[in-house]
Amino acid sequence: MSDYSARRKIMVDTQVRPSDVTKFPIIDAMLSVPRELFVPRAVKESAYIGENCNLTANRIVLEPRTLAKMLDALDIQRNELVLDIGSGLGYSSAVIARMAEAVVALASWYIRVPWYRGQHSMGRLMSLFCKVGSSRSPMECFRN
Repeated sequence: MSDYSARRKIMVDTQVRPSDVTKFPIIDAMLSVPRELFVPRAVKESAYIGENCNLTANRIVLEPRTLAKMLDALDIQRNELVLDIGSGLGYSSAVIARMAEAVVALASWYIRVPWYRGQHSMGRLMSLFCKVGSSRSPMECFRN
């Protein structure tokens, strides 16, 4: 088990499960998706602590507990298509992609998706990128 794999397990055991999030798809997804790949390098070592990770002055990657509670409330089913608006660098989309049939991630900047290619369950993620302040429709945006 890599150091980050161990941190993922500790994150789930100490932040997610104690928050009454016990649905297997959420637990499995959060154990499977390498959170450290979806945060800036400067905060990579703290990707698994129970705090939001700052991306910019106005954007964050949600702390694991909050994301898990939101996913628990949504009760995403395996046959559902999910639209993830404001997906940051893609962590929430990656987690949801493990739970839903497909995810469309809409962001104003590039989502970190190289990790998905070649992963059996990650082909369910499609990303749309629009320039901030763009008046273009999502269908006119660059599609990954």
